[in-house]
Amino acid sequence: MEKKTKQPAAKTPPAPLSMTGLAKASGVSPKTVRTYIDAGLLPPPEKKRGTTAYYDARCVNMINMIDRFHSKYSLPLPIIRQVIDEIGHEKALEESGELTKKLNRAKKMPWFEHIVDANSKPFLTKKALILATGLSPKDLDKAIAQKLIMPDKNGLFCKNDMDLALLLSQLKGTGAGKEKILLDFLNMQLQMTESLVEKEFNAFFKNIINKNITVEDANELAEKAIDVLTTLLPLCYRQLLNRKIEELRKT
Repeated sequence: MEKKTKQPAAKTPPAPLSMTGLAKASGVSPKTVRTYIDAGLLPPPEKKRGTTAYYDARCVNMINMIDRFHSKYSLPLPIIRQVIDEIGHEKALEESGELTKKLNRAKKMPWFEHIVDANSKPFLTKKALILATGLSPKDLDKAIAQKLIMPDKNGLFCKNDMDLALLLSQLKGTGAGKEKILLDFLNMQLQMTESLVEKEFNAFFKNIINKNITVEDANELAEKAIDVLTTLLPLCYRQLLNRKIEELRKT
């Protein structure tokens, strides 16, 4: 009598996850997951139980990939959406390598090279900035009123505005009590930087008026000053802050 060959047991697909479950499994904040859902980056929920929607568990890998390209490489959400729409949600879930390849290609495209240039002209509308960063319209309006974010005369925003909006969006997720302190801190940093820029500009302007240097020379020196500050400021800041903390501990 022939022995029956045991058929391998069919793998049970992982149970669908709520938005909170997706956030826990991916290590991304629930607010960020909500932003990605609202931007149409994830497929529709598989089912709903009451008011809670449940999503394919494979969305966890997709969220991690989206977050990497959006947070680390500043790839705008509308561009990520374009890539996902081109592939289709199901294929994006099944073939993560294909999605990664296409997102990498988008990151290297000429238009993105233009976007990541700190000196690039404003290119984002208000709606696009909100979609790209997850910052709410109310918080964006507040940041504009405080001159943290400054659109041009046409209401368009540049790469620096996008970076600041991303930072503000991240600060919003820090939890009750901390948010106001961090926003006050950001305002203080802006005022200090503004004072530094004014002094630097006045020094260059005086030398240009006195014909000690040309406008081109001033621009070149300013660019070099930015490179020096980028390296020097964090080092000095950390050193002085540690000194103050040590003094506080000794009191």
